[in-house]
Amino acid sequence: MKQQKKSTFYKFLSLALIAVFIVSAVGFAVSGREGNEPPTDNGEVGNKTDDSEQDKNNSNTPPNNSNGDGGDDSNVDEGSDTPPVAPPEVTYINKITGLSVSEAAASAIPVGIVLDPSTALYGISNSDISIEFPIEDGSTRLLSYSTNEEIMWKIGALKATRNYISNMSNFFGGVVVSYGNDDKVIYDAWETDKITLDLSKYSDCYYVENTIYIYTTESMIDTAKNRMPTDTTLAPYNTPPYAFCEDGTVEGVTQASTVKIDYSAKSSTVLYYHKDTGKYLYYKGDSQKIDMLTGKSLSFDNVFILFSNSVTYENSTGTELVIDTVSGGKGYYISRGTLTEFVWETTSNGELVFKSLMGQTLVVNRGTAYIAYYKASQTNGITIS
Repeated sequence: MKQQKKSTFYKFLSLALIAVFIVSAVGFAVSGREGNEPPTDNGEVGNKTDDSEQDKNNSNTPPNNSNGDGGDDSNVDEGSDTPPVAPPEVTYINKITGLSVSEAAASAIPVGIVLDPSTALYGISNSDISIEFPIEDGSTRLLSYSTNEEIMWKIGALKATRNYISNMSNFFGGVVVSYGNDDKVIYDAWETDKITLDLSKYSDCYYVENTIYIYTTESMIDTAKNRMPTDTTLAPYNTPPYAFCEDGTVEGVTQASTVKIDYSAKSSTVLYYHKDTGKYLYYKGDSQKIDMLTGKSLSFDNVFILFSNSVTYENSTGTELVIDTVSGGKGYYISRGTLTEFVWETTSNGELVFKSLMGQTLVVNRGTAYIAYYKASQTNGITIS
């Protein structure tokens, strides 16, 4: 009996030891597996979920996407950048013509050349505005302004200015270039000393051909400008005396295909309308004026005739016709083959103003301009057809 109890005890002990061994083996296996797991961000070992990831998985907030609707953003190209918005293109405008120009030309100091239009002309076909004045001997002088960027190696033929001619730079800006000043009398006028560049004072800034014709060049003019008084302030174009049509074209009611201006028995200016170009070709008498330097015709989009008071002075030095460029008067505006009447005046600030017969600023077409000052006492010397 004792033998049987002992045998049973040993069997129970053996089973217990086997169970302990199996449990230990399993424990070592599990421990070894955990030892091979990579550490998490917080340094813990094991197959645990990161708190931030857990929060993301448990969050009820829909995923962010470019459409903002919580939907699938698989079609969004996250690698592409939104192209930068280009700044608006800047357009620079010539104040006198209303036409687009380069930035340099828009801010350039206009140069007005006093010329003899009866002679061969050089370097003026790119004129922005040309202004013609009668002289007491029956001839005329042409003041031609430009901000042209082309290099002009011959400009002329130059003539002397007068105070009422140089006064145009008080209206339009820039500087008047001449060869001398032949005012014979003293009369009331705007200050012009600081806006006139007399090349006769600088022997290296002009040259003579055929003993009587005076010419200059762009570089010579620049040299002379650098010698002007230090208190001289030259400005770009001022605001013009007219406004530009913003939509369509301006057309008058009277036909004006040919404009003839008889300054005297020996001098007339004729402007013929060229329908294909919309410009008026400039003639002196029967001769069309061509820029001998560029081969271009002298032509204009807008023609203005200003009827002006005038005075003829006589003294021991001679006779001089003085055109009143200040008091104002009637005028003709001619463009696109038609004519419109207007009035012109100067303000107390010395600004030249063109107004319609209704008293509003005269609206004109964009383009180059020609102005003729004409004696108000001789309106019958203008022929429009």
